[in-house]
Order: sequence, then C-alpha cells, then structure tokens
Amino acid sequence: MADALDRILALAQSALDEFGSPQAPLSASLNKAIRIAMLRNDYENRLWLQLETISVENSDAITRLHAEIQPHFSRSDYVALAGQYASAFASERSMRELDDALKLEDKGNICAMSVAEIEQRVQTIQGLISSAVTPEGLHPVDLYFVDQENFKLRVAYGGLTQEYQGILAKIEQRVHSFLAATEHALVFGQVNSDIFEQNRRYVDEKLKVIAPDVLEKFAHVYRRMGEGDAEARSEAALSCRRILKSLADHVYPAKEGLVTGSDGKERELNDEKYINRLRQFVSERTEGKRAGRLLMDQISDLGDRVEDLVKLSSKGVHAEISEFELNQCVIQTWISVGDTLRLIDADSGIDADIPDVAGPSP
Repeated sequence: MADALDRILALAQSALDEFGSPQAPLSASLNKAIRIAMLRNDYENRLWLQLETISVENSDAITRLHAEIQPHFSRSDYVALAGQYASAFASERSMRELDDALKLEDKGNICAMSVAEIEQRVQTIQGLISSAVTPEGLHPVDLYFVDQENFKLRVAYGGLTQEYQGILAKIEQRVHSFLAATEHALVFGQVNSDIFEQNRRYVDEKLKVIAPDVLEKFAHVYRRMGEGDAEARSEAALSCRRILKSLADHVYPAKEGLVTGSDGKERELNDEKYINRLRQFVSERTEGKRAGRLLMDQISDLGDRVEDLVKLSSKGVHAEISEFELNQCVIQTWISVGDTLRLIDADSGIDADIPDVAGPSP
C-alpha cells in the first residue's frame, strides 16, 4: 500500500505544482487529474473529469465512458451522480454569443466543446484580435472607417474570449479543488477514494448474507498482504483466484457441455472455467448492454492478471510480484465482486437513465 500511496501522492503534488503554469494548460492538468482518479478508483470524480475532455457532440465517447463507470454504482446513485454533473455542466458552460452586429447576446447556449477545444478556440480568437490592425498609408477617410471596424472587431472578439475564459476558470477551480482534496487524503494515508470504501462496505454486507466464505477469503487476502513478504504476496494472489471462483460458484454454478454466449460464441462453463461463468452471468443479467460488455471485459482482464500472478508465484519468482501490482489486483477483485453483486440485487447503475448534458450550443 505504501508503494501505491507514494506513486499517487507524487503525481498529485506534481499536478498541483504545475497548476496554472503557462507551460501546463488546463487540459494538461485535467489529464493528470484523470490519471489520479483512475489510480484511486475514484469513479465519482473520474466521470466529470473525463467528460470535460470530450465534446458533447462525441456521443459515442460519452456513452462509452458512462458504460465504463455505471457498473460501480447502484442505479439510484448513478442517476443522481450523472444528474448532478449535467446540471453543473449546463450552469458552468452557459455563454453569450456574437450576433450579426458583433454584439454579445444571450441565446441560452452552452459551450459543448472539450477543454482542449476551448483552449484552441481562445488561441484562434486571440489571433484574430492580433490581426485586426489598421495598415499604414490609407486615405484619412478610409483610415477612419477601417480603424473603427478593427476596433469593433477587437472589442467583440475580446468579449467572446472572456466568455470562453470564464468557462475555463470555473472548470479550473473544480480541478484544483479535486487535486488539493486528493493530496490531503493521500497525505493522511487514504490511497483509495471514498467511493471505493463505500463499495467495500457494500461488498462486506452482501457477502455476509449470500457468500460468507468469499468474505472470509477477502479477510485472508488482507491479512497476507499486511505481512509484506514474498510468500504472503503469493498466497494473496492465489486467494484472489479463489475469491473469483467462489463467486462464480455462487452466481453461476458449473455446467457441462458448451453454452452460447451473447456474442454467439460457444464456451465451456465447467468448474475450472470460473471466468467464463462470471462473464456468462453478467451477459444474461445485462442483456447485451454496452456497460455489460465492458464489465465482462473487465472480469476477463482481471482473470488474466490473477492467473499471471499465480503462475509467477508457482515458478518461485516471488520478487516479481510487487506490492503495487498485487495491491491493484486485490482492489480490482473487490471492485469486480461489487459490480457483480449489484447485478444480483438488480440495482446496478448499468440500468440507470443518463441525463443529457447537451443543450443549444454555439
């Protein structure tokens, strides 16, 4: 855990040190903040941070992001979270636009661009302002009219620049608040986010009822991880595999023969194919939804990671299993178990209705 804490804390402090620097635009700070949120399994903040990097017009990217995050919440919690962001988005990004007379007018529009696109737009407008210069050698009458027109352009584009910069300032304040709060949490040893801890408590309570044997395996993992030696890390990795297999036994008992999945492929779902069984359970509960497919991929990736660690330990090369690597494996195991349990309750964010953040845009 110390290794993970040091890595994330160093990244957070680096992002704060560079914040507001001309060499580090908001888009760069935003990308670092996203990385920090991902390392801390902070799905709540990752949602709004990552949405700031996507244009509202890129509906496919937005849908994919929601699909990645939805399984980690209950349906009601995700509806509330997505609704809160949609409201903040519309409020922070409302802006006036230039009319035909080059005067700023409130048309009820919102800025639908990503942060990087807004930054690029500001640079473009500033270039137009710089080019609105009256040339020398004009007739006095022409000089007057050209100078008046350029002045009008500079005023108009200057006002439009302020509209965009005002939006960036609001987003910048939220990103800085996130980084500062995260640094504070890390300094006091909180590697994972509050949302992860909530998920962990949810998993504990559910497993007490439906699968106390799996909960005991989790307790064993944390005991072994705390010992810190190579043998303990090896045993913890093996326990992760046992957890996933026990969960599969509870939610989708082994079957003989081949079973056709949602992708049309036939797979074995016998006792040893515990990852296939977890995937099949998710497939049947999510009915081909994109979030369900991404959750199945998450489970497959976790299964591969666990098996790789177990193989390493069986070869006697314990030193290759680092504390950080094992910690990430255990955390992802906990997250995947929580995502699966919510499907049992039929209360997964996968079924949430996502509010549309889009409105009239310039």
